[in-house]
Amino acid sequence: MTNAERVRTRLDPGLWSLRGRVTIAFAATSGLMSLALVLLVFARLGDDGVTLGQRVVNRPVLLICCALLAATLGAAVGIWVGRRVLRPLRDVAEAAAKIASGDLGIRLPDTHDQDLASTVDSFNRMVDSLQRRIDREHRLFGDVSHELRTPLTTLTASVEVLNRHRDDLPNARAGRLRWSPPR
Repeated sequence: MTNAERVRTRLDPGLWSLRGRVTIAFAATSGLMSLALVLLVFARLGDDGVTLGQRVVNRPVLLICCALLAATLGAAVGIWVGRRVLRPLRDVAEAAAKIASGDLGIRLPDTHDQDLASTVDSFNRMVDSLQRRIDREHRLFGDVSHELRTPLTTLTASVEVLNRHRDDLPNARAGRLRWSPPR
């Protein structure tokens, strides 16, 4: 893979996490807004440098510093917002992982967020339905096992009785009994 392909792959937004995309969006937006604001201020001030305390600062240097500061603040806000927005999704993923490992007692807590309430409700109903189906299967397997054991036990007992009374049976029928009970 060439360097250009690697760079293109890294810059592909489809490969970034949602939190990364939110962070970049906040950083870019705040950086561009600060750049526009600084350009507007400098357009009003004129071509002279800007005096900060007793130092005169070049316009381009101040412009770059303001843009970097705004982008850094935007990235920090983006990280915070990304974590806060994605927390419910992370909770759903953790609950789903626990359910997949067999813990069907997990339910998502009710939420007052209207956007998430239907998802939480659907998730909890899905887990309830899954629990009912598994319980139904366990009952079915227990019933089938019982229903199969009962006739087999009766059949085994009948054959054992016949084997014990083999001498009382006519020779033709006694010869057909070649069964030995399981040990």
